[in-house]
Amino acid sequence: MLALRLAERIGPDRIGPTVGLPPSTVHRILRRHGAARLSHLFPKPRRSFGTFAPLRPGELVGVDIKSFGSLSRGGGRAALMHRSTRRGVGWRHLHVAIDMASRLVFSEFRPTLAGHDAITFVQRATAFFASRGIQVERILTDNGSAYRSNLFASACRAAGLRHTRTKVRHPWTNGRAERFIGTIQRECAYRDHFTSDEERALAIALFVPWYNTQRPHHALGGLTPQGWLDRWRVTHV
Repeated sequence: MLALRLAERIGPDRIGPTVGLPPSTVHRILRRHGAARLSHLFPKPRRSFGTFAPLRPGELVGVDIKSFGSLSRGGGRAALMHRSTRRGVGWRHLHVAIDMASRLVFSEFRPTLAGHDAITFVQRATAFFASRGIQVERILTDNGSAYRSNLFASACRAAGLRHTRTKVRHPWTNGRAERFIGTIQRECAYRDHFTSDEERALAIALFVPWYNTQRPHHALGGLTPQGWLDRWRVTHV
């Protein structure tokens, strides 16, 4: 249990089924050994990830981008955690959209960070959420150049989307998107060894549906995003 806690940084709700014990028992054991809180094991400066009043599905969707160094050209985790200064490394840009209420996620790699790719991604993301019965009302982004463009603003207006941006130099305000990116790095992109960009992209493409439908989410009371959405619909009919 301690090895899983340290290596995978997962909680009792996921360790319990793995070792065949109730999560409450796992929690007591972790607490006994001072491993109940990751902040005690991996201390870091505190910062706010933003707080929101209870939201309806689709009321607010966080959009963000994570750039991964190309494995085929010398990038990736080995290149100083994707901060390689080598010229010509190349990048793969993972665009992410997360429904702030249910934590349901849509993501895909796009060729660039430019406005046209950001627009295409938002269009595909809203279509994905619509297919799950979620009507997107507002999106939240950082202040990247793609999101500041007139082209992006026009596309949002045409789609009936309200667009707001985080405070300058406060990207962590879009914390639920940032936390998902941290999750996908820790539990997928940085956990396994990949030999090509395509192999890593496939792993991420498989991880997201699993995250949506199988992975318990602590902030959702142990439900998966899809499970929380299903329960919300039952109680709000």
